[in-house]
Amino acid sequence: MLEINNDEKEIIREEISILSKKTAVNEKTKNEFENLISAIESQNIDDTQLYLLSKVLELLLSSGEIRRKYSYVDEQKIFRLYGKTPTGKKQKDNIDKLNKSLMILQSQKIESISFSLNLPGVYGIAIKTDEGEISLNINQSGIYADKLEVEI
Repeated sequence: MLEINNDEKEIIREEISILSKKTAVNEKTKNEFENLISAIESQNIDDTQLYLLSKVLELLLSSGEIRRKYSYVDEQKIFRLYGKTPTGKKQKDNIDKLNKSLMILQSQKIESISFSLNLPGVYGIAIKTDEGEISLNINQSGIYADKLEVEI
């Protein structure tokens, strides 16, 4: 179960209310936002609501809205809360796996590192070493190893 403290509840309630007024074009969407607020208040968030909450938190964090309206400290609170959602946990797991994979490069000589724009919103990093090359893709969903070539 996701625990949400009173400070977090206050921010989330306010921001969901604003989002609801700005984006809810039909009754179903308005009801989903209202149900999410009720679930947060009662600390009884089901999987569907948890997914919606993670998307709301992602939007608020990536847009900079929390820091603009509140503070850096509040932004960090909301970020930690996001990290407790299934979406946040999945992204953290992906980063942990990637960092573990990159450990192999520690003993290698880096020959080049380059960045690229693969598609709008999708970036690439290529790291070439004396023993091989790894390509990474970065997008809104996270960062993923795309290609690994090892010289034999």
